[in-house]
Amino acid sequence: MVTANEEPQGLNVVKAKLDIFLHPSRSGHIMAGVQETLDSLLLRYNESLQGVVLAYLDPNILGRKHKILSGLTPYFHVGLTANILLFSPTAGMRVEGKVNKIEKDYIGVLTMGIFNAALSVMDIRDDLYFEELPHERIWTSKTDHQHVIKLGSMLSFVIKSVQETGEFLDISGSLCSPDTGCLDWISGLNEPRHVLNDLENRIESSKEKRKKEKKRRRDT
Repeated sequence: MVTANEEPQGLNVVKAKLDIFLHPSRSGHIMAGVQETLDSLLLRYNESLQGVVLAYLDPNILGRKHKILSGLTPYFHVGLTANILLFSPTAGMRVEGKVNKIEKDYIGVLTMGIFNAALSVMDIRDDLYFEELPHERIWTSKTDHQHVIKLGSMLSFVIKSVQETGEFLDISGSLCSPDTGCLDWISGLNEPRHVLNDLENRIESSKEKRKKEKKRRRDT
């Protein structure tokens, strides 16, 4: 069971009820086992939650009795609730990201420092054109040369489609709308909003937990 509180740009904080199955070796350290299991969910698409798990907060075990599974497995069941930060992009949603690839036939964008999105030349409005300069490649406007998209630019675009490929997302974006493009041009701001800075900190923490989880799996 999930209840949601929406945040900007496809972010949702959900209060989720989860069922976790732990090995008997964790019977004396249940919370540690719970955290290891939650860490294994980070930065992956979760079908039941319908989004990519970015972070979790306040895991709370329900009750003190834990059901041991019958039959051929010795694992035992633990029920819990937790607040889960999800990224759940959908077509038509406006998101922001940093340009990490400039080509004549597409623009590559990294959203929230994790998710790759591709903006095909067919989805870039005619006002913008590709130009190869001596030291860099850019997309710029025919009518307003202050609108320049280059490597490192923060870009606002509209999601055209999203495909889940296993535990990852394949995002296609669009710059067809006239109010999409470089954020410096749209808003005059040189830095992302403080909300995004806070989100990046949470994502970096999740990355570190994910690395520790991978290392733990290699060592066992």
